[in-house]
Amino acid sequence: MTCPYVIQPMDGIPLYDRHDTELGRLTQNIVTVSGERCYGILAFNCGDGRTFQIPVPWAIINVSDNTGRHFADIDHLKLMEAPRFRTSDVAGFDAEFASEVDAAYGLEFPGIESMNDLA
Repeated sequence: MTCPYVIQPMDGIPLYDRHDTELGRLTQNIVTVSGERCYGILAFNCGDGRTFQIPVPWAIINVSDNTGRHFADIDHLKLMEAPRFRTSDVAGFDAEFASEVDAAYGLEFPGIESMNDLA
């Protein structure tokens, strides 16, 4: 089976937490081959000079009607503990890793039946 995901660049859209603190910038989208946006890749500065590439499910990202800002109900600790990869690993995003990402944010992965629909 071919990989059901495609990586697309983004313009570095800031992502904020519920307290309006910038968490990082969304630098890439992970979409299904049919074009459904599933994850945003957040360039997250962990505070010690390292930047992690953290996939964040679009299911938890919202856009403010008032400000147009993207925000999610997550914090720095959650991001430090979330599944992540090195920049070079982004192209290897697959269903198994997507399941780990969803679980980290308390979401249920679509399951194999849904994945078959994506192929």
